[in-house]
Formats: sequence, C-alpha cells, structure tokens
Amino acid sequence: RIESHNEHWMELDAALREQFNVPGIKPKDLLSTKLKSEMKKRFKRAGVPVTPGYRIDKEKDLTAAIKAEGFPLIAKPDTGVGAAGTYRLDSQKDVKKFLEEWDHQKPYFVEPFVTSKRIVTYDGLLDRDGNVVFETSYELNIPPFEIATSGKDLYFTVTKEVDPLLSEYGQKALKEFGMKERFFHLEFFKEDDDYLALEYNNRPSGGYSIDTYNYAHSIDLFDQYARIVIGEDFQMSPFEPE
Repeated sequence: RIESHNEHWMELDAALREQFNVPGIKPKDLLSTKLKSEMKKRFKRAGVPVTPGYRIDKEKDLTAAIKAEGFPLIAKPDTGVGAAGTYRLDSQKDVKKFLEEWDHQKPYFVEPFVTSKRIVTYDGLLDRDGNVVFETSYELNIPPFEIATSGKDLYFTVTKEVDPLLSEYGQKALKEFGMKERFFHLEFFKEDDDYLALEYNNRPSGGYSIDTYNYAHSIDLFDQYARIVIGEDFQMSPFEPE
C-alpha cells in the first residue's frame, strides 16, 4: 500500500498508486473529495442536508450567488483545507476586498454563512468492503473560521456515543462517496436537533485527534487499519471506553 493519511500528500499518494498499480484510490477518485462543489453534489445525492452552494470561476458567478442568496456568505477555495483563504462576505465592501485579493485563477466556492457555532465530526474507519467498522465524533469549541480569524485557542471534546442521526447522515454520505479501506473525517454544523453537512475529508482527522480517539476508546486505530489492509477483521477493544 501507499498511504500517508495526510491531506498534503493525498494527490501524490494517488498518483503513485496509479503509476505502480497499487490498490487504493487513484487520482480520478479524488475529484469528489477535493472539490467542495463536487462534495456538495454527493451530499445532496445521499440525502444529507446541506446549504446551497455556488462555484465561482468568474466575477459574474459571484454576482449571481449574491443575488440568489443575499448576505452573509462564506467564500473559500473550491480546493482547500481548513479555513485557509476563507472570506466572510457581509456587504459589497467585503466583496470588493475579496475581488481585489482573489487571483481570479483559483476557483472559489460560495455558500450562505451558517450562524451555528457548533461543529461536530463523524470520524472512523472503513473496511475493505466500505463498511463502517469504527465510528466516533468530537465537537469543536469554536468553528474553524473563527479559530483562523480570532486567535482563540482550539479544543474539542470526544463524545462517548455517536448521535444516531449523525451516524445515519455520515453513513449515507460514505456510501455515496464509495470509499473503502480508509479513515474518514466528515464535518457537520449542528443546528437544534439536526445537522448540515460541511465537508468530507478522505483521511483521518488531523493533529492529535487519533491519539485522543485511541485514548477515549482504549484502542490502537493504526493497528486496526493495518489489520484491515492485510485482510483481517477489525477488533474492538476489550476494555471499557474512558
């Protein structure tokens, strides 16, 4: 296998797999997980709630999106990670600033700004047939955009049990994306008792997330990933989760 479990190397991983005929996702498989505009289509097909979204290739596309949705909007690179290069558009003044700083080469994606401050994840591991064999979730203290713009500290809380509705939405989306033998990391806004899909990440959650999952669930997830790769069954921990 060729696998870095890292967003930065994902495209290179796929290219090497294709060049050397190694099992796993190939470059063509990444389109739906790298482009936010394509993610939105997959979530819709899966029947998972999302906000409207618009790919911005030219200034006229942004004008049309503003006319359709009004303010506030959030604009982010169609291909991007986290809150890098993200703009909140509350007025024409913000639009002017965005247009001045945008290179007009990199496509952007625009959608209504969601006011919910609750971001929850649906994370886990898929077996060789695409079945979810491990699932977990955490909730951020503040949304990624606020983390990037406010300088506040980030922390998250791992939940002991995944909300059944979140699990239902997550598994519907995973089936639509069609991935196998991989970690997954989906992000959702939580609004009252429902969720809005934010994005799909074709990798584990970043930073020290896996360490916190291992601790919370008394498990070694990379060891379990290795078991799946060599054709063995996933084994839940015999210990009670923390």
